[in-house]
Amino acid sequence: DNPARVAVLYRMARIYKRQGNDDAWKATLTEIVQKYPNDYYGKAAASDLNSTGLLDDAARYSPTGKI
Repeated sequence: DNPARVAVLYRMARIYKRQGNDDAWKATLTEIVQKYPNDYYGKAAASDLNSTGLLDDAARYSPTGKI
């Protein structure tokens, strides 16, 4: 119940992303969104997940499959 825990989780998610561990990144962000939906980091995590979904959708229409 430490208020700093959500910030640490968010930082851990960013580290997972930099390491290329997308499964751990997504799981950590999902946990943050579920447990802290009204917190700044909860909203940031939701935005990160949403942005990634949009990029994945847009990549489907790209000739190279990447954005």
